Amino acid sequence: MMSRAKILVVEDESIVAEDIKQVLKKLGYSVVGTVSEGELAIEFALNERPDVVLMDIVLKGEKTGIEIAKKMLDLNIPVIYLTAYADEITLNKAKQTAPYGFILKPFEEQTLKSTIEMALYKHRMEQKLREKELWFSTTLMSIGDGVIATDIESKIILMNPVAEKFTGWTQEEAYGEPLDKVFNLVNEKGEKISPDIERVFKTGEVMGLLDNTFLVSKQGIMIPVDDSIAPIKDKFMGIIGAVIVFHDIVERKLVERALKESEERYRSLFEESHDAIFITTRSGNFVLVNQSALNLFNYKKDEIIKLNLRDLFVNKEQWDEFKFQMEHSGSVKDFEVELYNKKKGVLYCMLTGSIRKDDEGELHGYQGIIRDITEKKKSDAEKEKIKAQLLQAQKMEAIGVLAGGVAHDFNNILTIIQGNLDLALMRVENYDDPELIRDLKASHEASVRAADLTSQLLLFSRKQPMRFANEDLNQIIEDMLKMLHRLIGEDVSIKTDLAEDLYSARIDRGSIEQLVMNLVVNARDAMPEGGEVTIKTVNSNGDEIPKDKRKYHLYVKLSLSDNGQGIEEDILNDIFNPFFTTKGPGKGTGLGLSVVFGIVQQHNGWIDVNSEPGKGTVFSVYLPVENKGKKSKQKSAKKAVLPKGEGQLVLVIEDEEGVRKFISEVLVKSQYNVIQAKTIEFAEAIIKEQHRDINLILCDVVLPDGIGLKLLENPILQKKPIPMIFCSGYTGTRSRWETIKNRGIPFLQKPFTVEELLAKVNEVL
Repeated sequence: MMSRAKILVVEDESIVAEDIKQVLKKLGYSVVGTVSEGELAIEFALNERPDVVLMDIVLKGEKTGIEIAKKMLDLNIPVIYLTAYADEITLNKAKQTAPYGFILKPFEEQTLKSTIEMALYKHRMEQKLREKELWFSTTLMSIGDGVIATDIESKIILMNPVAEKFTGWTQEEAYGEPLDKVFNLVNEKGEKISPDIERVFKTGEVMGLLDNTFLVSKQGIMIPVDDSIAPIKDKFMGIIGAVIVFHDIVERKLVERALKESEERYRSLFEESHDAIFITTRSGNFVLVNQSALNLFNYKKDEIIKLNLRDLFVNKEQWDEFKFQMEHSGSVKDFEVELYNKKKGVLYCMLTGSIRKDDEGELHGYQGIIRDITEKKKSDAEKEKIKAQLLQAQKMEAIGVLAGGVAHDFNNILTIIQGNLDLALMRVENYDDPELIRDLKASHEASVRAADLTSQLLLFSRKQPMRFANEDLNQIIEDMLKMLHRLIGEDVSIKTDLAEDLYSARIDRGSIEQLVMNLVVNARDAMPEGGEVTIKTVNSNGDEIPKDKRKYHLYVKLSLSDNGQGIEEDILNDIFNPFFTTKGPGKGTGLGLSVVFGIVQQHNGWIDVNSEPGKGTVFSVYLPVENKGKKSKQKSAKKAVLPKGEGQLVLVIEDEEGVRKFISEVLVKSQYNVIQAKTIEFAEAIIKEQHRDINLILCDVVLPDGIGLKLLENPILQKKPIPMIFCSGYTGTRSRWETIKNRGIPFLQKPFTVEELLAKVNEVL
């Protein structure tokens, strides 16, 4: 089993170094260490002898990564730069250290892995080749005879030092020269003779030189030689040259094999590259492509060779620009384009290309790499979309928080206004002044509408506590109509078809109001040119609901239809997903229908949607009926009798003076005794002194010195509890509604009327 490659990480940012380390471990490598300074890297490398060093260019200490890389080069350890710097000066300096790779941060795991593997492979092959070359060179240098090799045309391709000494020619001078020019032979008479190399080429036999043959050096020195000429053959026994006097043919075979392996190695890299690689003529016709190119564009090799690279460009002007940049700069890097595949599908790609020149330096084609970035583009677009949606959602949440704060102040003010108007109406009940009574009632109705407006404001942020009760859905819809008309504008009309015998349903009024509002807004947006929204109610046995989802025998069915654009069938299953929207940027959050879906689930109901593009959409909501009885629409004409007290002592804790005075006055007029406090500290002092006399505590939830619920932990009240009622103008978490609901503590939501206040006090006592 092959051992894991050892990697040394040289990175001055500890977090980045740790991240790289984890990625390397995930990819199956052994990380022998991470260091941040150059000198430490050298020391570490000497001790651990890593297989590869991942080197940042900017390091702690006096030396840069490039300087340290030069040391690693001396230690024969391959270096891969992993850096955020890619300027021309840095690249040129880095090239001087002969790096095995250059990866820009941030990087992809596959890029890192492929670069490391190529570096390891290249280093192993170079090491083997260096070892073989060293062995061959040492052997050649150690031989005491001269060695000259020629090609099949009798031109010199190799000479060892001894041969250089004998002939007087250097290897560089003799290379490519005819053999008889350098290897100048004469007989003993001084007559020129030529080695019978042609006969060797023809017969393939080893031929010896004639006796008494002399080699005349370039300087005119005559040296007697006596040896042989042997043919050089390839593996198919074809003669490719000759070796004069001496030559270890095995060594030449090894050299040839090394060259062939090198060629095959680069051919393998070409074919196995994950990126598409191409070579074209100057006009753009394909000359050669690798398998990745065929896979990317879905062509066979014989098909793509007939094409021009320009044919793949969606925008032909981009091809012209790509060519222009290559021809004027020599190369182009990361040129983003859209390319067609065989089926005319569009791919987003990154091109890196360069020009190809012939032996005379003339441009005769192009070569390059095509990387498919389609998925990355989609991923980036999706990330931007989600980012925008989250930003919009945060804006909405901020508005919701603002709405909650404003509602608190409004609710306190409205409690004072409504309460005092109730008291005023009680005082003038028997007055013979109908105009005064009419004016007071009108003011009271206006305060009720203001309270409703505050409640509707809170629907936006869903800040009201969930309170289920048997409600008349028809009445809820009728109460909302004015607000809905204002919401959707004049070009959309609302039509209602409400069943007269509609069952009451156990629902949270605020949630259902939000559900109706969201569906109406959704319908409005589907009718940009205007149209009609129809709201319909009817009793249902739930036959339309799947049996495994049907939990009740009776339902109230709320249908909301429009004659708008409709919804495409392929996205119907996605419309209730959070953040899903078909609206343009800034026109929708994708939360409206997901909120509707959540409300229906909270009510143990069911929602269905039918739509046809161009004709409109119908949303059908089924709300369960727990009690078949119907809720009366008509309010009793008989005036309710307000409950009276029997002198019980009530401790009222409220920091808002107007609210505190209103509550106290109502209770006193209803024959209760009252003690007032505006802070928890003052209230606890009263409890300590008058605990035995207090019959009821009515407390605001949010007070200047803390939360009113803190009184539940009072040691005196824990020993002998006193009934409590909490009230709040805040909504959501600040009202501590979940805690109050879970503990079953009586609660009054501001604003409340005289009747609601006295009814709750009477109920608790």
